[in-house]
Amino acid sequence: MKKLLLIALLIMGCEGDYNTSKFVWEQKPDSTKTVLDKVSDKEWLEKQGKEFMKKAKQLYQNMLHKEKEDPIILNAHAPEWTVSDWLNSKPLTLNELHGKVVLIRWWTGPTCPYCIHSATALNEFHETYKNDGLQVLGFYHHKSKSPIDKDAIKGYTEKRGFKFPGAIDHEWKTLNDWWPKTNKGKWTSVSFLLDRKGIVRYIHPGGQYVKGDGEYEKLQQEIEKLLMGKI
Repeated sequence: MKKLLLIALLIMGCEGDYNTSKFVWEQKPDSTKTVLDKVSDKEWLEKQGKEFMKKAKQLYQNMLHKEKEDPIILNAHAPEWTVSDWLNSKPLTLNELHGKVVLIRWWTGPTCPYCIHSATALNEFHETYKNDGLQVLGFYHHKSKSPIDKDAIKGYTEKRGFKFPGAIDHEWKTLNDWWPKTNKGKWTSVSFLLDRKGIVRYIHPGGQYVKGDGEYEKLQQEIEKLLMGKI
């Protein structure tokens, strides 16, 4: 809190919002002293103090609000995920995948058209680049009002032909850490592409990517750049 108040003081000082003449009046000719004396020290300090605290409080609230709403930042290390109930694999951690390029797609079922249409692309990326160092992951996030059914989710993955590892993101814990729910209007079927050091290099904001469209081509280009070490 002290640091925030210091920042607020510096910012407001730089903006020149305050009348600083009271601090320097003794250096001015006597003819100006009577004008400045019309405002008492107590009255002036109270007014300036209230203004300062009002702006410092607003700055503090803005910083907290921004911290909560900012999505994960490009070119930053991704935080460890908290998913579970892995399919097609033993449980994996982000740390143990260092050295691989990682593509993570959040999906849901059973009728999400964007997830269904993008499933083919995920399978293609997996088959095409797995030997070059790409690890595709599919994280299921439950949207139905009915209780989560692990057997049904397993069936969805089999129906989509997923051969790569997948897991369940219970209560959207990792999704909300990486792609905050405060991003109103954003898709939840987001994809993150991480380089070999675990740094986020590309985010596809959701919806679908199908071979032949621009979204597919862009994602493919980003995958190939990372595999070739161009970023």
